[in-house]
Amino acid sequence: MIATIILGLFAVLFAYSAQHNKTRWGLKASFILIFVFLAIRYKFGNDYITYLNNFNYLKQFDQIKFNDGITGYEPGWLVVIWLFRNIGFFVLIPTLALFNCVVYYRFFKKYVPAQYYWLAVFVYIFYPEFMLIQLSAIRQSIAILFFITTLNFFPKKNAIHFFFIIGLAFLFHTSAIILIPIYLLGLVKQKIYRIVGVAFFLIYASVVLFHAVFSPYVLQVVETYFERYVSYQTAGGVNTGLGYIYSVVMGLLTIYYMRFQNKETAFIFLVSAISFIILPLTMIVGLIARLGFYFLPAGIIAYCNIPMYIKNPVKRVGFLMLIVTATTYRFIQFFNSEIYRYAYETYQSIFSVIHWQ
Repeated sequence: MIATIILGLFAVLFAYSAQHNKTRWGLKASFILIFVFLAIRYKFGNDYITYLNNFNYLKQFDQIKFNDGITGYEPGWLVVIWLFRNIGFFVLIPTLALFNCVVYYRFFKKYVPAQYYWLAVFVYIFYPEFMLIQLSAIRQSIAILFFITTLNFFPKKNAIHFFFIIGLAFLFHTSAIILIPIYLLGLVKQKIYRIVGVAFFLIYASVVLFHAVFSPYVLQVVETYFERYVSYQTAGGVNTGLGYIYSVVMGLLTIYYMRFQNKETAFIFLVSAISFIILPLTMIVGLIARLGFYFLPAGIIAYCNIPMYIKNPVKRVGFLMLIVTATTYRFIQFFNSEIYRYAYETYQSIFSVIHWQ
């Protein structure tokens, strides 16, 4: 926990400095720190040892074991293991860390105003569903990174490019299949985004009011198409208290301020709003929260752009304090969780290992 806090403080400080001309390199410096933190980690995260053990098990085979019945991994991840089998797990992890940092750096650089780089980095590090949980959920984090790259070029510009990248994401985590309809959002004309926003709110309200009606159908879909991920339902639980209220408020603000954005940023807002409308479904199946991870990065972009359109300085500061407070509360809650605390409270590096893997 202490190591994460120290990383966060320095990274946020560097990102804050990036708003000044003389220190434009601040955001890049932040992600260099994040890269080092992710690259040299050891036994940090719930699934680290599981991935390490399965890597050592699978690397012994001369051929890729696509039909391996023990690990049940997707073909994309098995190919990665095969490619790194002679190099080692401790090289694979830094490679993935570099991929992660490059994608998020470019994403923030393109869509976040320079004066709010610090907020984007703060949320990314301290809101557990981003850096902390995703460094453990390695395969899904790769799928998320592929999805972010599609947001960087605005889907409707190149359908082949979009579906190819989503296909790659699917090869690492089959849950990425839910991203295919996002292409349709890219076809929506910006002038009717307000109507789409109202439709999103009505969908949300309908699911809240009639979730008992939707429940059997949602469960059936999960059991049919996402059976292998049902175990995720116990991974963290679903917050229906203050955290839920915060998510609702942020979802409504995202929909409201979407109309003030340029075409590309408005699309990011639209993607972010998806996590809002699927929020009540998490009360039916906890797995839905894990699927919602795909849309959370777009939320960072939305939260960092909204203050640009809040003219009242008191309200703007209040909005920023709301995000900082909620993120800090979620961070503390995470490290007090019986599920996550022991896997994350002590940071270890690969330099503490006698025999490298």
